[in-house]
Order: sequence, then C-alpha cells, then structure tokens
Amino acid sequence: MYALVGVFVFLTLRENFQQVKHYHILRPALLVAAAVAFAAQFAVNSVVWAKLMEYTGAKISLCDSVYVYVSSFIVRYIPGNVWAIAARATYNKSFGVKVLVSIWGWVIENISFLLVGLVFSLFTLFYVAGIPQGVVWIVAVAIPVSTVFLFRYELLERLVRILVKKRFPEVVAQECGEFSLSLDKRAVLLIMYVVAWLFFSVQFVLVAAAMTAISIGDVVQLAGINALAWSIGYISLVTPSGTGVREGIMMISLTALGIAGDIDAIAIALAARLTSIIGEVAYFGVVRLIYAITKKT
Repeated sequence: MYALVGVFVFLTLRENFQQVKHYHILRPALLVAAAVAFAAQFAVNSVVWAKLMEYTGAKISLCDSVYVYVSSFIVRYIPGNVWAIAARATYNKSFGVKVLVSIWGWVIENISFLLVGLVFSLFTLFYVAGIPQGVVWIVAVAIPVSTVFLFRYELLERLVRILVKKRFPEVVAQECGEFSLSLDKRAVLLIMYVVAWLFFSVQFVLVAAAMTAISIGDVVQLAGINALAWSIGYISLVTPSGTGVREGIMMISLTALGIAGDIDAIAIALAARLTSIIGEVAYFGVVRLIYAITKKT
C-alpha cells in the first residue's frame, strides 16, 4: 500500500513538475497544519464507520471497526472502487460481520459523505463561469438522487436480497445479515459527516493560505471548491481517488474566481492532494501501530 501511495504521488507531480519545481511556498507551516486537519477528517470518518456498524447491530468493537476502516480505505489508491469494497468486507468478515452488511454499510457511508460534499459544493458552483455545464448537471442530478437513495435505500436492499436469495441461497444464509437504519440514525450519520467535511474544508483553506494571499471572504468559496472537486472526482469512478479530475476542477475554480493565478492554482491542487495523502497515511500508520500494540498486551 505504501508503494502504491508513492507511485500515486509521483504520477500527480510528473505532469506539472516543470511548473512547480521552483515554486516558493509562502507559509510552509500551514501545510503541516493542513495534513493534521486531513488526518482529523480521516479520524472522524473512521469513527462514523464504527458508529454505522454499531447501528446495524454488528458485534464488532470501536477499536476493531476503526482498524477495519483505515486498513481498507488505503486500498482506494488501486483504480476502481471495487477493491476498497472487497477489502472492507474481507476485513469485517474476520470479525464476524456478514459480507452484505459491510457492502451496504460502505454504500451508505459513501452516499452520505457524497451528499454532504455536494451540498458544500453549492457554496461555489454557481459562481464559477468556467465550470463545464456537464458538471453543473451532475451536481443537480446527484443531490436529489443521493437524498432519495439515502432515505429510501431499504427498497433497493430488499430487492437485492430477493434476487440474491433466488440465485445464491447458500450465500444469503451465510453472508446476508440484517441491515436496518432508522431515519434518526441516518440523520446522525449525516451530521457526523458534516463535521468531517468541516475538517476537510479547513485542510483546503490552509493549503490555499500557504500558497497565496487569501481573504476571510474566500473561505466559504474555498470550502465549496474543495467539495465540488472531490465530489466530481469521486463520481468519476474509473480514476483512483479522482486523480486528475479533482485537480482540474480545483484549478478551473480557483482561477475563475480570481482566488489564485494559474501557477498558484496548480500548486494548491498538488499540495492539497499531497497533504491529504500525508495526513491519511500518517493516521493509517498510527492506528495500525496502536492496534498492534494493544493486541499484544
């Protein structure tokens, strides 16, 4: 996994190396703070996953759920989200959690996080003249679809259960656990993801402040840019963690709103990606280390 992250960093820098190799960072200390903010976002998300498993009635501890989350999350650097889903289900199964419970948990987690991100993206979406019209339509369609799915997912869950039961009765008996979330629990999850997105927004604001002069009035716009870039990058499923798509949306938005020039926009996009990688890999390492120590004692 660490090797994959290294390759990922190299590919991110390769296309723009000539433009940024002599770039002067105004406030380097803010990049360290940005990595910490992203690690905090990662930590919140891991706790939300543990809460989600608790809500489903899965017999897995908070410590084990956090371990499962961080261990499987890092797999998303492999192109295609199917690897992250498989890793989550495999780790969870070792703690006695049914495979389909893990898969549905992953779906609810991602739809919830995406929905909050799409709402945050509205802070800036309609102010960026250079954003392709297709992006606007994606957001316009994705918000209601995500909302309906999140609050009525059980209809699809029942359909999947019926289809799987008919075709694979043994799988249903072994791997289909009950997955039920009340509306108030879904609302709690959304609120927790709002907290995660606040940390995510702080990370991007700190990166922008490290690279160029920003005003207080830019903070909300920057939060919207980050959310829009992440959301569109996530929806582009074929790229590992939205590579290229996310950076492209960031650069278009930053320059169109006059927050940064072309070179500054490239530097901000790359630094946002790198500090997020550093933050999540650091949290990944800390969790794995603590988990290994606690299991030995």
